[in-house]
Amino acid sequence: MKVVGSHQFNRPEIMKARTFFARTTCPSPIATRSAIACVARLLSLLLLSLLSAEVQAQFSYWTQDDTVMILGYTGSEGAVTVPATIDGLPVTRLGDNSFTGCITLTNVTIPDSVTSIGQWAFASCTNLTAIVLGNGVTSIEDHAFYQCSSLTSVAVPDGVSNIQTGTFQYCTNLATVSIPNSVTNIGDSAFSYCVSLTGVTIPGTVTSIGPGAFYWCTSLSNATIPNSVSNIGRGAFYNCDRLTTVAIGNSVTSIGDDAFASCTNLGSVAIPGRVTSIGSNAFFRCSNLTNVTLPGSVTSIGDSAFAACSNLAGIMILGSVTNLGNSVFESCSSLASVVIPDVNNLGNSVFENCSHLASVTIGSGITSLGGDVFYGCTSLASITIPGSVTNIAAHAFIYCTRLTAVLFEGNAPSADRYVFEDCPATVYYLPGTTGWGTTFAGRPTKQGYPPLSYFSMVNVGVQMSQFGFLITGTTNLTFVVDACTDLTHPVWYPLQTNTLTSGPAYFSDPQWAEYPARFYRLRSP
Repeated sequence: MKVVGSHQFNRPEIMKARTFFARTTCPSPIATRSAIACVARLLSLLLLSLLSAEVQAQFSYWTQDDTVMILGYTGSEGAVTVPATIDGLPVTRLGDNSFTGCITLTNVTIPDSVTSIGQWAFASCTNLTAIVLGNGVTSIEDHAFYQCSSLTSVAVPDGVSNIQTGTFQYCTNLATVSIPNSVTNIGDSAFSYCVSLTGVTIPGTVTSIGPGAFYWCTSLSNATIPNSVSNIGRGAFYNCDRLTTVAIGNSVTSIGDDAFASCTNLGSVAIPGRVTSIGSNAFFRCSNLTNVTLPGSVTSIGDSAFAACSNLAGIMILGSVTNLGNSVFESCSSLASVVIPDVNNLGNSVFENCSHLASVTIGSGITSLGGDVFYGCTSLASITIPGSVTNIAAHAFIYCTRLTAVLFEGNAPSADRYVFEDCPATVYYLPGTTGWGTTFAGRPTKQGYPPLSYFSMVNVGVQMSQFGFLITGTTNLTFVVDACTDLTHPVWYPLQTNTLTSGPAYFSDPQWAEYPARFYRLRSP
């Protein structure tokens, strides 16, 4: 390693120059002016040499292959310009930890000669407010600006392809960042805990957003994920609690665990048509989320993916889903109706404490109902269990205090004796099925269908450019309007749940014209 020392310019040398003036005997004005100019140039060169030596003395560096790498900085100045050359060789790299903990730094200018900035290079420079990155920079390594807590803005140079792990982590005053089109990857925790970052534009060249990339960016209000991105990493936008809108690009195939968890102001989200998996806790505690439509491409929804989304009133789960994790919709207290496709089994606590859930349609391919699956669904009055179900776990319907009728379409499944604990249900089974006694899981049984209140629909047709009909029936009757598009292989989806309070109720379908055919039915919840 070569360390440059300070050059000493002593006063006798300067005095000699001054003595030179005193001893000049040429009275010619031209000669005098020439001598003065000569000495001025000499003094300028001496001053530049002195300044250059002083600047270089603040850096330790390594020379290799005719280039210079800065290893450290020992100065105390607030404003620092990294030299473009030292000893006539270009400075091309700022080494690992080269400025770490330099709390006196307030702003830094990096010349165009520098191509790479090493790991932790400016970490914990807590008073650094501004940095100018030269146009030659193509690599910014892990945690390069970690905990630069006074840094307010940064423009990443065009040529950088990867914003690496923790590059701007804990830059708590970073409000704006410019990401160029050269960037293809935003690494793990790249901007995590940038609590002042209000917005970010992710260019269309980015293909991956790493785990925790914008974790705990609590001032971020909107985000647009371009079509180039295929994967949103675990916890990428976790606890961005001011995030109100997010646009997810059409190329995304996977939404990672905790990706948008605790984004408590996120009001809506459109899942694009190529997404196949939604990770565990992906939208956990998004308490302002009101409606979600899952595309037919989704096959797997992880544990607690939408748990504690307390304002989620409706969700459509298409028949492509084969894996539905535990507690997926737990404590979605506004959820009123749901159609469950033919998943392999309905896991534990899937709808636990969904206190407004009044209408449930269970797919005909489901074989098992998990423990506590409908725990505390206090608005559920009736439910039909398809003949495919062979096992029901403990407390599946515990505290369903309004559940009065449960219809089983097949043979009696194996069931824990506490399935209907604190539940007033009567169990109904169809003629020709087997395994039924006078009680089932501690509840009385009856052969046949549950009694239904009377209702009908009249004045069916198009009114005010929308298809609809009038529903009449018994006062205080709660009904569900379902729709499907194919009676040969019907899959019914609930469109509306309502109660007849004072006379008929009118139903209209604003989406009726979007289908070549659509069929409707009325039923009790």
